[in-house]
Amino acid sequence: MVDVHDEKTFAEQYELNADEYIDVDVVSLPFTVRVQKRLDGIRINNLCELLNTKPEALLNLPGFGLNCFNQIDSYIRELKKNDSSHFSINTLENKSLKSGKKWGKYVEHIKNGDFSFVDIDDLNDLERHDFFRIKEAYSVLGEDLVRSCLDNPGTECELLSCFSEYINRCTILSQIKDAMNDIPDDRKHRKCINFITAFSLDENDRDALLSFYESSETELYMINAELISESSYLLVLKFFRWCSFNLLNQVKELFEKKIYKDDRIHFILDARAKKCTLEEVGQSENITRERVRQLENKARHSFEIIQKKLNIVQKIFADNNGEVIITHDDVVKFCGPIGNQVFYLLKNVESESFYYDSQLDVIVVGDQEYARKIALFLDDHPQVSKQDDFKHIISCAIEESLPGKFIQSYIETNYKLTGNVYHKTRLTLASVYEDILIRYFPNGVHIYDEAEISKIRSAIWKDYGDIGLPKNDRAITARISSIGMLSGRGIYKPKNKDKTYISNALAEKLHIYIHEDGNEVVMMNTLYYLYRDELSAEGVDNKYFLQGILKELFGDELVFRRDYVSKNKEFHSIYSSIISFIKESKSPVSKKEIKDAFPGITDIVINMAIDDEEILNFFGEYLHASRLVFRENEVERLKRIVDRVTDNDREHHIKEVFEIVTFEQSELLSRNFAKFPFCLQSILEYLYHKPIPIF
Repeated sequence: MVDVHDEKTFAEQYELNADEYIDVDVVSLPFTVRVQKRLDGIRINNLCELLNTKPEALLNLPGFGLNCFNQIDSYIRELKKNDSSHFSINTLENKSLKSGKKWGKYVEHIKNGDFSFVDIDDLNDLERHDFFRIKEAYSVLGEDLVRSCLDNPGTECELLSCFSEYINRCTILSQIKDAMNDIPDDRKHRKCINFITAFSLDENDRDALLSFYESSETELYMINAELISESSYLLVLKFFRWCSFNLLNQVKELFEKKIYKDDRIHFILDARAKKCTLEEVGQSENITRERVRQLENKARHSFEIIQKKLNIVQKIFADNNGEVIITHDDVVKFCGPIGNQVFYLLKNVESESFYYDSQLDVIVVGDQEYARKIALFLDDHPQVSKQDDFKHIISCAIEESLPGKFIQSYIETNYKLTGNVYHKTRLTLASVYEDILIRYFPNGVHIYDEAEISKIRSAIWKDYGDIGLPKNDRAITARISSIGMLSGRGIYKPKNKDKTYISNALAEKLHIYIHEDGNEVVMMNTLYYLYRDELSAEGVDNKYFLQGILKELFGDELVFRRDYVSKNKEFHSIYSSIISFIKESKSPVSKKEIKDAFPGITDIVINMAIDDEEILNFFGEYLHASRLVFRENEVERLKRIVDRVTDNDREHHIKEVFEIVTFEQSELLSRNFAKFPFCLQSILEYLYHKPIPIF
């Protein structure tokens, strides 16, 4: 890659003669539409002008990110290796004089379509390769079109311009095909949904990838390439490259580099995984118990970094046919000899995508919804059942899409087998949470309020004693949000088993309105406002409660998001694609750029997409929150400035905060494209996750 800070041009750094490329039109080059537009904006029309440009000048262009720069740099780097690929037959003699290659003597042969000299004459490998490419081009274009270009010098640039879109498309498909070929053959024939689910936690990315397949059951390699747009191919390319992973080698390599720096750690982890105490391990290694703990904690910290980098659990899930239950043996199967240590370390990793179930001694992929569903499923069955009856129960659970292995493990753990009779031995965490919610919080609990979570802990301790509650509050809030029903902002209340939240008549009214409304989506604010009197009469006093009820009643047929409900799953897919497009851009994008990327898109779809909580509105331009870059303590300093300004409980203008931040943290603003006060306002609202006391 070129040195972007060097004052030399591309041509000077790569030692190319820019004048040789003056006849190559930029539109004929395999760049994306975004790059073509940026180059056209600064009036770079041919390859010569591009080569005479300084790299730093391109990087300083608005909206010209690293991806755009890399396209140009990669192309010029390849040009350096073989600088003959973009020349017409009319320039061969001139090129021969400048490069010393044996071009000139063969011009007449080439003009007549005679390439017999390639097999006869004494040519080196590079020259032979060049002539084969020209022969292929001659064959593709045909004699008439070639002759037309020869008789009308200069028209070849127009021809290349016509083919530019086709060339871009071929380049995209070629890259995707190469990435697909790197995926192991047995993996190509597995269900795409398992790998899509494992690849990303972002629902927008998942929906976008799934839209390229006929169904979630379609085999991984059977992607519909015709549906892949220029704006989405980078996501597909990244996905396929991820799918080529070799987990065993990756784990082994990173353990050796990151964890086994101290020779004792291998023994310590192995012994701890075999349930040896700190004391026993210390005696074996002739070190103190505290030193063993320190070395183990160091290894845990390094492993958390490895897990985030490799996504070990997600890859096992994908390669294990989407089994949500990952056992010790599964980890050993996919991670090899150190799988025992990997499983031991995974038990203590906090993640949004999986958790360790201590009762079953397994890793469960996903949130804690499975545990809740199984607990509720088994709660409907007798406390005492014959062994044959439970075989029937397991079959019924599988029919209801509950994982059979999980059910079996759950029964074996939570029920005791005496003779041929199973009887329950203890309550599950799911049933404990539900019981506490019903008896102590019938009107709901605010799951993001530490004091409320503390009350839950106290109630459980009072009624059940020490049942091994998670130490982290987030694990409790996640379980409660899956067990309870949304009834206010951040508030969850117990669900009714019979789902009698509102009258059937009102439920039917809401259902009909959603399906008969002419819009693709219905805003929750609108729905609540239209039926506010009837809803209030039945105890529904806010839009969040309404959303919670509708999701319980119609969650199988409607798509729910933070502020709206949609009956059209295709709309949600387009919506997700727009968000992915904004996310891929490293700088703010305008509504016009969105419309260019999605021809025919309606304003309502765009407006819904940019209303997503991860999209920052920079007054006509939009930036994905993942593109925000904050350095150490910057967010805390920013919030302290807001606190200073709003300390007197009066309303303040955002300009006051903007002026202070401009003086104290100007680099933060420029780094995050916050050129105006309202840009900073949008960033602050995202950081606070709610409107802040300034306007």
